[in-house]
Amino acid sequence: MPCRHVMDYGHFDVTGWQLPCKGPFPMNLSSAAILLLCNPHSRRGDQAARTVRAVFEEHGREVIEAQPEGREDMARLIERHRERVGTVAIAGGDGTLNAAAEALARTGLTLGIIPGGTANDLARTLGLPLTPAAAARVIVSGRARRVDLGCVNGHAFFNAAHVGLGVEVAKRLNGQAKGRWGALAYAKGLWQALRASQPFTVELRYQGRRQRRRAIEVGVGNGCFYGGGVRIAADAAIDDGGLDVYSLGPRGFWRLLALVPVLHQGEQRRAGIWALRTPALELRTRRPRPVVADGEFLTRTPAHFTVRPGAVSIWVPDDGAGPRP
Repeated sequence: MPCRHVMDYGHFDVTGWQLPCKGPFPMNLSSAAILLLCNPHSRRGDQAARTVRAVFEEHGREVIEAQPEGREDMARLIERHRERVGTVAIAGGDGTLNAAAEALARTGLTLGIIPGGTANDLARTLGLPLTPAAAARVIVSGRARRVDLGCVNGHAFFNAAHVGLGVEVAKRLNGQAKGRWGALAYAKGLWQALRASQPFTVELRYQGRRQRRRAIEVGVGNGCFYGGGVRIAADAAIDDGGLDVYSLGPRGFWRLLALVPVLHQGEQRRAGIWALRTPALELRTRRPRPVVADGEFLTRTPAHFTVRPGAVSIWVPDDGAGPRP
């Protein structure tokens, strides 16, 4: 039977959401086989896979290794092996993890993260080590933690979704740019996107209310970070059952540039930027606009956002470590 979940968000009271009970897992995860999925296109995927496999085998774990050919193949492989494994270890970045999110929620398999991308924002949220060997040791000796999934028009995401400026940054972050600049590619993409930003009108519908605003960016966060360490909100959490939302209005280029340090710390309200926390949200624009989540182009507006509390279980350090700055 599902557990009742009650929360207080200050100016919003949110009650009655349902969380899965944290009962026993269907198999002994400390001895179950591990499905190791590697993104061959990630910056460190291939080398990481060899290191990780060695750690798993040192701990006596059976390893089934595969290389997905695309987003759809990721889900197919998880479904195919669901009866044979207890953990799905994924070597790749946030986009690769996004491709597995729905299948992980559906199968109930526990996710192990081997950070291999440029931003690694989900790993940052969970306080995971970034080196392959250390991340693999978390999977064989850590604890399983349940986290929420955000959902936009039926597409799951872990970190954050964007309409506007975030989409323009994503357009500039191709594999070549990431390979050449690494994490600096996000700063370079943001600089270019700020100079080219165009305002649009958006209607935000939430909890029976409507807000019509002029914006260059709307961000909707399920986790704590996006864009290689930018906080979606100073007090955001990936297991609080809520979405952290902000709408950034049009400003001159230099005023926008001056806001970057404030946005990086998630202090939108301190800078007079409209923000709220809500369990559900709908965004409407005059014409369909792309929606990016976890760095992937997933859908277009109108966009309906919800939260699925406790939808996925992930291996995290057993030392109580929280998000890394």
